[in-house]
Amino acid sequence: MALIADKYRPKDIDSLDFHPDLTFQLKHLAGHDDLPHLLFHGPSGAGKQTRVDALIGSMYGNASQKV
Repeated sequence: MALIADKYRPKDIDSLDFHPDLTFQLKHLAGHDDLPHLLFHGPSGAGKQTRVDALIGSMYGNASQKV
């Protein structure tokens, strides 16, 4: 069962509209063949999971969607 917030969560990195400088850096990193290890930190509700899901979605497309 998914939360109602998951319905409106951005699915790709281009649809993220918060922290545009961080989004630009992640898009740049995702465009290369060698993605370094990343560590996301911040308080609960800061958008860490959303940003990671959007990054993976932009790299792997629909194959990354949960079933």
